[in-house]
Amino acid sequence: MAASFTALLNAVFDTSRHGWKTRAAKELGISRPRLDRYLAWEAEGDIDAIPAEIWDRLQRLNVSSQTPAAVMSVESMVRELARGLVELQEKVDEIGHILAPYPLPLRRGFNLAALLNIELGKFYPVNLIEFLVACQQPLYQWCPDYDGADAEEFGAVVLFESGSITEDCLRFVSASSVDEEHRYYETVMAACSTMAPADAQAFYVAWRRTVIDSPTVASRSVFLLDPVLRRHPADTIELVNQFYRPLLPIHCVDGKVPICPVSKVRVTRVNGVWTSESRDPLARQLLEQHGPQMLDYGPDMLELKRPARLFWALPGVTEVQLYEDVLALGYDAELWPQMDAVDLLIHHPTRPQHWAVDVKVHRSAIGLARSFKEYKAFKRHRLAIVVPDYLLEINRRYIEQFTRARRSGLRTEARILPGSDLLAELREAL
Repeated sequence: MAASFTALLNAVFDTSRHGWKTRAAKELGISRPRLDRYLAWEAEGDIDAIPAEIWDRLQRLNVSSQTPAAVMSVESMVRELARGLVELQEKVDEIGHILAPYPLPLRRGFNLAALLNIELGKFYPVNLIEFLVACQQPLYQWCPDYDGADAEEFGAVVLFESGSITEDCLRFVSASSVDEEHRYYETVMAACSTMAPADAQAFYVAWRRTVIDSPTVASRSVFLLDPVLRRHPADTIELVNQFYRPLLPIHCVDGKVPICPVSKVRVTRVNGVWTSESRDPLARQLLEQHGPQMLDYGPDMLELKRPARLFWALPGVTEVQLYEDVLALGYDAELWPQMDAVDLLIHHPTRPQHWAVDVKVHRSAIGLARSFKEYKAFKRHRLAIVVPDYLLEINRRYIEQFTRARRSGLRTEARILPGSDLLAELREAL
């Protein structure tokens, strides 16, 4: 048989509930001992010994009113698997290894995959090893039947890469649940809401710079070294608790923590190769040539939680680098003005010329086009979306795909260009 007998039973009867075997035996028209015998046959690898009529009866039960047809869909399977993968990664980040049983969404996803394999004659992954192999490919390759409303936006996403989930995986899950990026933003805004406007703006900028510059820290006391954060110790410690988690010694190498030379996030070794969550080719180049930087491990060390690293720290590296490049040209600039209304305001040093810039590092041009909100202010500024040059090297049709997706969604035009082009434009304006 193409699917697990146990997985199919769980999809119909929820084997985590007490008394499920009695209910299952009754529905299948067999005795409890007979059901136990079928389970034993499966455990012994003799799954073909289970009578075909039992499989047929179990399939009919599944497609009955107990399991609505809308639930047994390819879209539901993929979303459950992605949610389960995120929860599994969270547990690994928290304790350093996988725990049994797997997260419930992952189990539901495997059960749906088993059912769809039976019903449709497909070969969707029904266990963790198969799934991890599959989801290192773009979604459209391992699941070409995915037909969700966001198939165009997320069809090319890779859920798992270099031994961990990707930010695209988090974005895919967030599209149908809580947006992790926005949740962290709301946490910071709640802290700022009790401050005077000028203090709130200064605190917001100081916290964002801290998250970007210090994804791995020796202890909580480090945060109070910043003069702005030190004026609000209670709010700062609360944000530390929300954004960071203890760094486990299991992540050390000979008592040291390996750090990315570009982003400062912790790196891991996958198949003998150091890998960073940063997609900047410079990070990969430096790791290949010189290896990671090494920090002495201490019991009070903290690291940013994964969503904060992927949505705040890593994009922030690009934002801060662009800010410093603009200052080096002789311009005045502001980071995250008006509580992050845009990422960067640029002011010409001698003329009344201004630029308002949003920096984006979305791998999917279509995803960026769909998610980008209209500019609500700075109408007298020259508006631009800036993406790292390396994204355009990865996908040379990035700007074309972005522009076409904006038009097809009847959204307003948005100017988009690589960082090098913006800097060239600023040089010409001097």
